[in-house]
Amino acid sequence: MRRVTRATLATLAAATLAASTLLLSAPAGADTSPSPSAPPASAPAAPQATTASPPTITRVSGGIASGQLEVQYTPPVTDGGSPITGYEVSIDGGTTWWPCVGTSGTCTLTNLANGTRYSVSLRAVNAVGAGAVSIPDTG
Repeated sequence: MRRVTRATLATLAAATLAASTLLLSAPAGADTSPSPSAPPASAPAAPQATTASPPTITRVSGGIASGQLEVQYTPPVTDGGSPITGYEVSIDGGTTWWPCVGTSGTCTLTNLANGTRYSVSLRAVNAVGAGAVSIPDTG
């Protein structure tokens, strides 16, 4: 017969406690099969570009030649995430739009009737399309 010592009892007690702890880690009847890991977090989608906000007309005045109007403006506050590629102007309430010709900040309208007042609207264009229309000004 084998003799049981305190050291053997202590080792046996520690092993029993460790085995009990392992058995208690999962509730009875719980599914202990491996579960798939959570899918990796995806990077947030890049914001999509939109059309530009409206430019601001700062002045409408007679041009340097007969039948002209010169429209001075400041660019939109935001380009919608896509660079401004040009500006368009309308003198008929937005029914017809013509590309602006002139330096940035100035758009010269030609072939107009002298003595006629025109309500001028302006919009910026980017790769997405034509942006919001400015508040009209008269000249």
